[in-house]
Amino acid sequence: MARPISILLIPAGAEEDAPPDIYLDAGGVWRTLGEMSLLPQKLPQARMSFGKVLGELSEVLDANPANADDNSIRAEGADLFQRLIPSEIQQVFRKALDQAGAGADAPVLRIHAHQRYDWIPWELLYDDDRQHFLGLRFAIARLPMVPNPPEMPDGLPRKVNAISNFLGAGVYAAGDPLLDSWHNTFTGLTNGAVIHVRPNLAGGDWPRIPAVGESLKADILHITCHGMRQGGEFFLNLAPNDPIPAMKGLGPKQINAFLRTSNRPLVFGNACNPPGGVPDKPRLEPSGLGKAFFTKGALNIVSTLSPVSSRMALDFARNFYQTLFGADQPPIGQAMLRTKRHFEQIAVAGAGANNDPTYLFYSLYGPPETCFTH
Repeated sequence: MARPISILLIPAGAEEDAPPDIYLDAGGVWRTLGEMSLLPQKLPQARMSFGKVLGELSEVLDANPANADDNSIRAEGADLFQRLIPSEIQQVFRKALDQAGAGADAPVLRIHAHQRYDWIPWELLYDDDRQHFLGLRFAIARLPMVPNPPEMPDGLPRKVNAISNFLGAGVYAAGDPLLDSWHNTFTGLTNGAVIHVRPNLAGGDWPRIPAVGESLKADILHITCHGMRQGGEFFLNLAPNDPIPAMKGLGPKQINAFLRTSNRPLVFGNACNPPGGVPDKPRLEPSGLGKAFFTKGALNIVSTLSPVSSRMALDFARNFYQTLFGADQPPIGQAMLRTKRHFEQIAVAGAGANNDPTYLFYSLYGPPETCFTH
């Protein structure tokens, strides 16, 4: 297997919009490549431009999914790839793909970035020279910079003994077939693991934030709910009708206040489009959820760069877990990539969910080599 490509981004100045200095791992030594291409005043513009494209796509999906495609994302991703990524790193990416053998695991791209640069949509950057999104050719993993990271994998598969599967209020209505699909996310995929589901199909018993904290004792915490931005912060809108405002959404502050685990779970935050689209659509900023969960002891976190469709949330999760628990027990980074490629093939074939490009939005935090067994 080829050595992973590791990139380090740290601020070049104290200003909030200062561009990052970019470093490339050269066999255990960080090689400096200077500042990223964009000038400081261009970084906010790039962020707003990409966020606007994702917001417009969410409106299309909400109004008429048949009209959605990845063309606008591809154009914006190609522009940002050329403007942001130094040519030397572009060539490193292409060389890694050229050297990857047929049937072998895809190259791994590890991103070590200061939190202010977590907005950079690496998975959606598009190499127009090779005609692909990075997230469809590389197993990309973001490694947050935190003072006390969880213990890294020891080479042995993580045993899955317990799973908590939570659904936020208002995502799927009672009687909706999609509710059954969510309830059966893990059905038939595990061998003896205890699966805790809230709510049950009878309705009610919606999970609140303290219940999420308790469920970090499980090996997998899977949350499906609306994604919301309020006051510039991103939340998993788990209990929108909770009478206590702090209990309505799960954001970095709630994670830091209520959550702590020593079990190193996998946390999957499936953020869906709320009815009527996404508030503050032009924004593309780091949610902070990946870093917050990592800080609190989660070993791996799956999240979304922008809210996905409610249908894709179900289909992607089911295929991802089927792949992760497959016979060859692939590392989580490769499982994520294989799942995306599955939906890429559907799109190319022009069948099923071919007009829903939100499968591209999923991102992985934590070590990509983690494996799971059951």
